[in-house]
Amino acid sequence: MNAKKTKALIVKYLYGMSADIEKIVEICRLHGIYLIEDAGDEVVAILNHNVASAYLVPSSLYEKMMEIVDDYYLAKLVEERLNNDEETVRVELDDLLKRVK
Repeated sequence: MNAKKTKALIVKYLYGMSADIEKIVEICRLHGIYLIEDAGDEVVAILNHNVASAYLVPSSLYEKMMEIVDDYYLAKLVEERLNNDEETVRVELDDLLKRVK
């Protein structure tokens, strides 16, 4: 490892074997290298002076988060439209699907 060029180190555990993380942390602190531990499918926080400055989110979790956000905004739109003074019309989903085909 060239400590002068290295900006970050990603630690990956293989076959259930853990790395000597204390030694790795010591080396990273000594050389000002960011340390990223393998987090599997968990969120990783990038710390700057022990303050989170960024988060790495796995794509599968990000997709779920975006679905929740989309559902929230859709629910707000439905609520807004139900609260206006326009007349509502009851329809059956099957009837709408027949018109699309």
